[in-house]
Amino acid sequence: MKADQTTLHTLLKEALAMIEVVTTTDFDLEKVADLNRRGYEALQDATGTTSDQYRAELYDEVWEQARDMGFGNVSEALAAFKKLSEQTPVTYQYLGSDNEWKSFSNQQHYQNTLEDGKTPIRALYADPLPV
Repeated sequence: MKADQTTLHTLLKEALAMIEVVTTTDFDLEKVADLNRRGYEALQDATGTTSDQYRAELYDEVWEQARDMGFGNVSEALAAFKKLSEQTPVTYQYLGSDNEWKSFSNQQHYQNTLEDGKTPIRALYADPLPV
């Protein structure tokens, strides 16, 4: 199955949204891996089928968004994304009813909150964001 321009554009938008999420909040490594796999497959399928002009337009869109996020170029944004995706959170916090971030009392508290899906959870990392 050959990837079309719509598929590539959709994957690109997902990647850009994910880059914004990982630079601002918690992210799901399984989603990162899935997006990586689908993007790789789509690009492999699309080799030779997407016009140079369309590829240039996609790159321009990515470059503009990377620049708007404070990166000097797309390579810097991708390197930051890669570094973030390799980090392991030190701890997690949840947003309390008083709108303050609070630590979980134990692993079960974290697991119950995660499964409930109603309360925002954020991951905290030891390394600062690579921007």
